[in-house]
Amino acid sequence: MGLLCALGCPRVGLAQATGQLWGDLTIDWLTTERLTYEVELQPQTQRIVHDGQPTFIAFDATPRAEYTVAKWIDVVGEAEIGRTIQSNDVDTTTVTPRVGAELHILSRILQPRSAGRGAGREKLPLRRLVASTLLRLENESTFFSTDASTKSSWQLRDRFGVTYPLNRPKTTVDGAIYLASDGELFFPMGDASNDGLVNQVRVRTGFGYRRSFAWRFETLYVWIAKRDEQSGVLSVQHHALDIRARREF
Repeated sequence: MGLLCALGCPRVGLAQATGQLWGDLTIDWLTTERLTYEVELQPQTQRIVHDGQPTFIAFDATPRAEYTVAKWIDVVGEAEIGRTIQSNDVDTTTVTPRVGAELHILSRILQPRSAGRGAGREKLPLRRLVASTLLRLENESTFFSTDASTKSSWQLRDRFGVTYPLNRPKTTVDGAIYLASDGELFFPMGDASNDGLVNQVRVRTGFGYRRSFAWRFETLYVWIAKRDEQSGVLSVQHHALDIRARREF
């Protein structure tokens, strides 16, 4: 509902948005039926720019641990480390630790300990439609290659996502082709002028294909709007094509 309000707000401006290409390789280790370790590797590039904006290439690595407390909730901890190289010679390094919880609205089936390894530890959805909400609190520290001071900020992120299989009863059945979509709101914290306001909206939508338990692929269109610090207007800043692969063990 919050995402719909933000998108429907009349103070959403039109700006010259950039075009980006993202890649994403995620590797999961299902250590037990409740504990999962993950590493996400994400290269990005911005090649379509306007009004003298810099192009860039970036690479992010995010190790993550996830523990299932109950069928409907996971607790997560992760740390994103990123490096961005820009055409204007202002390069940055970011370190962003996060903690949070993912709520699985329609719950799941947890495998018994005797189910074995790999696919035997996969958490299965109860229904055809899969919906979840991911809440995360993060602290982002940005280090510049110039003499600029290090920036540090806190923000709360709320992402609601759904997947729906088109040719199989569930998204966890091999050969499933599915729709995937999510929307995420970013709330800055610690800044009196922006507290409680959404300063970024990110929407992703596209298709996915589950080849097997081991491999899954997705192609998503990403739409990102940010709030201008001077005018306070939320305007579209970036469009991106995100090509994703997931490998599970």
